[in-house]
Amino acid sequence: MATTLKITDLQKAWANRDPRFTKLLVDCSVQDDPVLEPPPRDGAPTFNNWISFQRSGELRRKTKPEQAAARIELLKVVEAADAEEPLPERRKIYTVILELWNANDALARDILLQVIAEVPLVYGPWRALKRIFKEAEAKNDTEVYGALAARFDSACSSNSCGEISDVTLAYLSRRAWRYLRRVAVQLRQPTPMSRSIC
Repeated sequence: MATTLKITDLQKAWANRDPRFTKLLVDCSVQDDPVLEPPPRDGAPTFNNWISFQRSGELRRKTKPEQAAARIELLKVVEAADAEEPLPERRKIYTVILELWNANDALARDILLQVIAEVPLVYGPWRALKRIFKEAEAKNDTEVYGALAARFDSACSSNSCGEISDVTLAYLSRRAWRYLRRVAVQLRQPTPMSRSIC
């Protein structure tokens, strides 16, 4: 029987700068969720029920702000330390990826770029990738933003969206290329100093 990887295993691998870190993270992101005994009660606040709730007619009948608030509130319950059912380890991977993003470390950045290229687009890592995408745009971090844009665009064009909807990926891909085109236009515009030299 294969050993179930835990977030603590990933944290330890990163702390030790284990060269297998990216592979361990990818392996953790695709491992099966444990079979719970006894099974969760009907309507229990589990991660899978949170996913189902997001696709439900009940949620669609709410206004956009109400939808966002309801999703966030239920996710807080699902992720709470004292949750009725524990969150599967692979769903917590976002915490490790965000540590890489927030580290002021050249190696962490290099590993982050590897992770962006290799990690499956599933809900554990996705939570971090989506947040990094927004923060990289706000910080004008075109290296990380461009890596994410390329990954989303590639997944969209090859229909390898994982657990993320193709509509979401198509939107993020369009948004990314609009932003990168704006950056390119700004870089091509001459500065006042260069105009005066000419």
